[in-house]
Amino acid sequence: MIKFSIIIPCYNAQAHIGRCINSLKQLINSDYTEFIFIDDGSQDDTLTIIRSFAQSDKRVICVAQSNQGVSAARNAGLKHATGKYVLFLDSDDYLESNTLHILQPFFVTSADILLPAVQIDSDNTSVCTNEIAEGIYSATALYKTCKTFPTSPKLVYKRAIIEQYHILFDTTIHVGEVYTFTVQCLRYAQTIMVSNVIFYHYVMHNESAIHAPRPKTDCTIIRAIQSIAHNGQEWMSFPSFQHTIYSLTMCFTYEKYIAQGIINKAAIRLWKDVLKEPLFQQCLESVRSTSSLPNQRHFIRLIQTLSPQISYICLFFLHKIRKYLHI
Repeated sequence: MIKFSIIIPCYNAQAHIGRCINSLKQLINSDYTEFIFIDDGSQDDTLTIIRSFAQSDKRVICVAQSNQGVSAARNAGLKHATGKYVLFLDSDDYLESNTLHILQPFFVTSADILLPAVQIDSDNTSVCTNEIAEGIYSATALYKTCKTFPTSPKLVYKRAIIEQYHILFDTTIHVGEVYTFTVQCLRYAQTIMVSNVIFYHYVMHNESAIHAPRPKTDCTIIRAIQSIAHNGQEWMSFPSFQHTIYSLTMCFTYEKYIAQGIINKAAIRLWKDVLKEPLFQQCLESVRSTSSLPNQRHFIRLIQTLSPQISYICLFFLHKIRKYLHI
């Protein structure tokens, strides 16, 4: 009986997938684990690398499909999964060798979702620990406790919930899709286990989706926050829920464009469309009224007061000045 399914969507990943595969090979006590690779129409040698791994390891399932996007690839992985629990692992990320030992308390409690800590590997390596005390929570208790819900792809889900409620990744959402999926799962989860133990390494590359500006796909953050608000209606009154929507949206707008020194029509149009979204306006006001940080309150007041185009230009030059003055 398979206890744990690890789903790895892949697209043109030959430069980074080796470390991911090596980490799977080194997993201790992983006989009841399956590795489901979904090659999403790679143009390089990714599929060849995966097939080679599959030939040498019976735990590997290799599926090739035409290029449809990471959400479609994750959905394809779910169709092949047979484990009691599911983890989505990006092809450039990797796991600790003792991951299954770390997960054992979660398996024993039979909680519906595991929210672990994660190590972010980038130019400046940092460890991101949960601000929430370890324990078992309901979704409501979790949002009452946390300041912002972690949105990176590293949660473990009970597959029965995904199957019973027909939860899938929305293939029309290209950014923020993992948290969108998570909120759907939280609707039906009875128990969420929080752990500050690290087993997942989240690797940040400059060319990754979270960094590379792509207005045509980044604009789907609007659809993402609409879906998050719809599926999380019972938590919309909690500041942490609105803070999370705010943080996620700013990640794909302010951080990706203004903070990177990008100023063009497409970027300003994206900013304008996001600011017109009533749900985001609601989150802006919630963050401004509950924030303990004066700079954040002033920042949001500027956004609320000025037109989108003027606020973009002002924030663009303010960021330039702060960067120049090392503030």
